[in-house]
Amino acid sequence: MIKLKNCPHCGGEVMLCKLNTMVSVAEFSIVCTECGLETRIYVNPMANCCFDMGEAVRIITEKWNRRDGEDGQHEGGRQ
Repeated sequence: MIKLKNCPHCGGEVMLCKLNTMVSVAEFSIVCTECGLETRIYVNPMANCCFDMGEAVRIITEKWNRRDGEDGQHEGGRQ
């Protein structure tokens, strides 16, 4: 099960969306249902014959759940 943190801006609930854009590109988005804050990634399933949609979901989930000050992160970038 995917565990997403609440919005870092307003604390609202968020949802994960998979959008179909073009034939060769898939877009994944996590959006706050309260304020609209959003994180997106684009993946090209045609670039890899072994494309794993679960891996794309894992990547965007990690990006969304990352917060400044956690795991050696600091404001302004990575250490």
